[in-house]
Amino acid sequence: MVAKGSGDGSIRHRADGRFEVRVRDAATGIRVARYATTEREARKMLRAMLGRVDRGVAAADASATVRGYAEVWLAERAGRRRTESTVREYRRRLNKYVLPRIGGLKLSALTMLDVEDALDELVESGLSASTVRGSRIALAGMLTDAVRARHLAVNVAALARLPEMDRSARAEVPTSVQVLDLLDAAIWFDVMVELLTVLVTTGVRVGEALGAYWSDLDLEAGVWEVQRTTTVNAAGVAVIGSRTKTGEGRRVALHDAAVAAFTAQRARVAAARLAAGPLWSDHDLVFPSELGTVWDSRNARKRLRPITAAALFPGSFHALRHAFATTAVAVLPSDAAVAKVMGHRRKATTVDLYGHLRDVDFRSVTDAVAADLAAARPDPTLGVTLGVKSAAAARNPKHHRRSEA
Repeated sequence: MVAKGSGDGSIRHRADGRFEVRVRDAATGIRVARYATTEREARKMLRAMLGRVDRGVAAADASATVRGYAEVWLAERAGRRRTESTVREYRRRLNKYVLPRIGGLKLSALTMLDVEDALDELVESGLSASTVRGSRIALAGMLTDAVRARHLAVNVAALARLPEMDRSARAEVPTSVQVLDLLDAAIWFDVMVELLTVLVTTGVRVGEALGAYWSDLDLEAGVWEVQRTTTVNAAGVAVIGSRTKTGEGRRVALHDAAVAAFTAQRARVAAARLAAGPLWSDHDLVFPSELGTVWDSRNARKRLRPITAAALFPGSFHALRHAFATTAVAVLPSDAAVAKVMGHRRKATTVDLYGHLRDVDFRSVTDAVAADLAAARPDPTLGVTLGVKSAAAARNPKHHRRSEA
């Protein structure tokens, strides 16, 4: 079936169920094809493309493949208003995960379904949810610029839905005993015990700790102004960033154990300065390298591996953040409060990462509500219905007298 649109454009219902939208590109003279999943979406796409034709601009970059466009974009456009580390990560994700699957497709022919199929393949290959999500973010970033440059009418990567991921595949959260075993092992190795103690008691990201200056700390007041994180420049060298991962600073309250760890770390840094002598480079860093420079988090992770192996600890630095978040979810009243403590920009991030920790409490909450209802009105019928009357009365017999009073 072919449905004519206004002007030099058409819509065709394909055998695979998709709707093909074709428009002659005023900028190139080539007929450009785009695809939609519904006729309504196709007509909307046709109007948008014809509107571009009427303005004399390109409806799409019909000649470029996704790979070809990505190469130009990474070289010329990606670095504008993005940090070096972000561009470096986008390049890695695109080259490793995205382009091997859809790089040969024409940019103008790329559809939401193509993107979703590629994401499904990533999941089937065993990649984590964060890797799949990051791959879509990189592609969507490129296509956002393509839309702004009027090479495309719509960002199909932004429209594509992420695959359903198995929640049982979430990273294991260490127990309190495992965290203490890790600290014991660090003391035995005499390596990073101060850094690990700070991470355990504050929940900050390891990059934020490695990017901390002594001037950020007020140990007497027990306050840490988290301002920045370490990052990697285009050459792959660790540097101090100008902001945190989310771009927002936050104030962290320090437990006595954290204050003690920072105090011990000051003495450790002073000893390292003496040992390095003229090779020392002072940058006021709380957790510097052996020469006072930025400590690359990748090197810190390598140093941690024998400690985690000795302690049988499940994970690396980020596992300590998960452990902290588990307690935060149990103690704080809302996801918004947890997001603020964890330094998440959006509450949705907190829900996505740690919302499942609240799910397991649903049964205990409903049981507690039922128990309170039964205790407030000790009616035999109500008690049998809720199945908790005798247990509630045994648990808190005075509660009946308060309710009746």
